[in-house]
Amino acid sequence: MIIDLLKELQGKEGFKMLFVTHDISSAQSLCEYICVIKEGKVIESGLMDEVIHSPQEKYTKTLIEANFTNREFRV
Repeated sequence: MIIDLLKELQGKEGFKMLFVTHDISSAQSLCEYICVIKEGKVIESGLMDEVIHSPQEKYTKTLIEANFTNREFRV
C-alpha cells in the first residue's frame, strides 16, 4: 500500500511531506501535525492526536466521524 511505502521512506530518509487527503485515518498514520481546511481556509490545526481527540470545530468532528465509523482510531 502506498501509505506503507511513504511511512517507510519517511523513516529511512527522514523527509517531510505535505499530505493532502479527506481520509483522516490515513493522515493519522503519516502525520504529526494537521490542518483542517474548509472552503479554502484553515479552520483548525494542531498536533494530530490533539485535534483527533479534542476537535474544536464541528466540521473537524464531522470528518473524524466519517473516517472512523466502524473503525477505531489510534490513541
